[in-house]
Amino acid sequence: MTEQIKRWAPPALTLILFAAGLLALQHLLKSVNVDDIRNEFQQVPWSTLALALLTTLLGYMALVGYDATALSHIDKKLPMERVALGSFCAYALGNTIGLSAVSGGAVRYRFYSGLGLDAAEVAMVSTFCAVFFGIGVVVVGLAALVVHPEALTYILSLSAGEVQKISAIALAVLVGLGALLSISGYNLRLGRFDLRLPRPRVLLSQVLFSVLDITLAGATLYILLPPEATISFPAFVAIFATALLVAVLSHVPGGVGIFESMIIAALGKHVPLESVAASLLLFRIVYYLVPFCLALVLIVLHEVVSNVKATSALAGVRRVMGPSLSGLAELAPIGLAAMVLLSGLFLLLLGLIPLPDDLLSDVNDVLPLGGIEASSILSGALGMVLVMLSTALKRRVKAACWIIIVGLIVGAEVVVMQRLDVVHSVLLLAAAGAIYLSRREFHRSSRLTIGIWSANWFALLLCVSALAAALLFFANKDTAYSHELWWQFAEDQQTPRALRVAASAAVVALLSVLFYALRPPRMEVVEATRDHLEEIRPVVRQQNNPEASLVFTGDKSLLMSSDKSGFIMYAVQGRSWIALGGPVGNPAVADELIYDFVQMADRHNGRAVFYHVSDKRLPLFLDAGFSFNKLGEEAIVPLPTFSMEGSERKRLRQTVSRAQRDGLSFRIVEAPHASELLTELKQISSEWMQTKHVKEKRFSLGRFDSFYLNSGPLALIEHQGRIVAFANILETDTRQTASIDLMRHSNSAPDSVMEYLFIELMLALKERGFAALSLGLAPLSGLDKSSRRQIWNRLGMTIYRHGGHFYNFEGLRRFKAKFDPEWHPRYLATYGGLDPMLAMADATTLISGGLRGVVVK
Repeated sequence: MTEQIKRWAPPALTLILFAAGLLALQHLLKSVNVDDIRNEFQQVPWSTLALALLTTLLGYMALVGYDATALSHIDKKLPMERVALGSFCAYALGNTIGLSAVSGGAVRYRFYSGLGLDAAEVAMVSTFCAVFFGIGVVVVGLAALVVHPEALTYILSLSAGEVQKISAIALAVLVGLGALLSISGYNLRLGRFDLRLPRPRVLLSQVLFSVLDITLAGATLYILLPPEATISFPAFVAIFATALLVAVLSHVPGGVGIFESMIIAALGKHVPLESVAASLLLFRIVYYLVPFCLALVLIVLHEVVSNVKATSALAGVRRVMGPSLSGLAELAPIGLAAMVLLSGLFLLLLGLIPLPDDLLSDVNDVLPLGGIEASSILSGALGMVLVMLSTALKRRVKAACWIIIVGLIVGAEVVVMQRLDVVHSVLLLAAAGAIYLSRREFHRSSRLTIGIWSANWFALLLCVSALAAALLFFANKDTAYSHELWWQFAEDQQTPRALRVAASAAVVALLSVLFYALRPPRMEVVEATRDHLEEIRPVVRQQNNPEASLVFTGDKSLLMSSDKSGFIMYAVQGRSWIALGGPVGNPAVADELIYDFVQMADRHNGRAVFYHVSDKRLPLFLDAGFSFNKLGEEAIVPLPTFSMEGSERKRLRQTVSRAQRDGLSFRIVEAPHASELLTELKQISSEWMQTKHVKEKRFSLGRFDSFYLNSGPLALIEHQGRIVAFANILETDTRQTASIDLMRHSNSAPDSVMEYLFIELMLALKERGFAALSLGLAPLSGLDKSSRRQIWNRLGMTIYRHGGHFYNFEGLRRFKAKFDPEWHPRYLATYGGLDPMLAMADATTLISGGLRGVVVK
């Protein structure tokens, strides 16, 4: 119950606050109608729009400073043009999508990971920017209240002098405390968090960029206010900063409703309500939609440039623009999904707003009544379809891509039929073209319904429904409701038409949910019998991850994709459903498998966990709503560059020479293996476990089992014709990477026997054409020392340094470092806010074969 509350509470709170904001807007604008706002909107001069666009440009330039300063703080140097591009896209997409601290972080991860930053570094950049945005809002708001304290007296019920005094004291404390912490380097403890401010130069730069950002954003809206506005700029900035801070803290997407309610309530005495409403609508377009469209243009431009052939006439364009745009490769799904969501909202909401009388007359002259009614109903239904499919597009589903392209083309025709609106029709066609040009990004054959039933999906659907209902009542409030309205069909009856638009959208949403709820599940859970393992052997052999061969240990269940081209191997410990590594096989079904696994665990009141996730697959899990904690680093030796030459390899050559003098020899034996060989190896394995006082592990580690060992070759070390050490080799037909699992030796083997085995194995695999050899995970290594405020990292670092009684983590890393490997982070992925400590405890128990195995080797 607690976990269900944690999963559903944030979306439910967002929905409640969103609905509250819409209700507040309805109340504040009860004396205003659509025609009033439309007239004010049309009277804004082009010069005002141009000036607002200029302050928007300057504001986004200030936003680039957030990222540049954050990267400087973590000592990462990247080309400035790429930083500017990544920052602009992060804010342009994040501001429009809403929850910019979250969505902007997702955008940053996709962008910066392509430039060499790992997940922890991207998280630090995102957190740094979010924290200083909040600090900037507070500093600007307090400073503005000191200058103009009357701005918030309508809310606080305090006199202007009291507001000024409180604001001045708060500003002085904030600035003084920040300066003290920055200069002294002291950490401020706030509950379970440690606040460590950057050095003074970085702190001053970031505060300056924050102040510029908030001030310029406020100036954009201030410019769009009508000339008769009687409020001063300092007073307005105080109101703007307060409204912005409340909107961000509410976590309502884009702050829609919350931000507008506070601005309208504060400016009601200074500016006519219809003017404020029109200005806020223009502000959303200028400050949010224009940069969003520009970011989409850049993303689509990257798609076009990246697919230009080197021999084509545009090859020069690719050489010039390709490097600067290279970081945009992963942004197309999230940006285009947001575009489809907005397009769906546009089509849905368009049918709810009554036409002006002159435009209504023109439409009636061109189209018959049946065409008008049909286009209106189709607008609502099509808008809801696009809203629902936007989540599938974000997950790169191929079918969603083509359906949406058709839907946008039909939507463009509907807009012309409904309103004779050529401009918006062209925009919808441009959106269809953008998706077509980026179609290569949507390659997954997953189901369209993936993600339905999640808390966020329901929150999105209900927020869209609430927005549609609010606009329906606001735009048609001059017409009294009656049941007869549903059946009135006339050229001048727009409220009945709006009701039918809303009904068509509701019917589409309801039928879609019912269809999904009533259809049988397509997943197939398979017990890992040997017959089934033989069936999936081709799937394992034809992909790149050698550790997928751990499925042949037979101690895991299998979740198969609907076409049986991929699977997830998992086991259950307590309430944790723990999958090893991630989806295996066809990449196109990976998305489907992850969501099927989450839903399967949820139906059994379990918790979905993925253990040992590669850093290259994080975006896949990020899209599915997982969070990550670092397990350690995997050592991978690039074999084409591995050799025994050079002074740095002197120690390895000495190991080989000593082993050969001792009479040791190396050979690889291909599967299947003779029973006599396995019997001899069994004796060595038993002797090794008895000497080490250990027992067989499971799940993520292999065990001595004849079926498992026959799944691949064995590396043997012999002394005078007798085997003294062995390791089983995990490999696939692609020969991208090989790995080893069991490594055991007899008591009579020399001390350096395993190091000799590693060296000879690398040389042998290099001759066979393998690209790399994985030496396995160095647990708990590579954790960020600067993030020790996190309990996960703090505990991990302690175990890594002082846990030698149970497992020599630090010694293991030193041993693997002898071979100069590349270190790749590996993660524990948990779903729905699950405490990673609980998940890790269950995973450790599972691997150790029970609680006793956790504390006993």
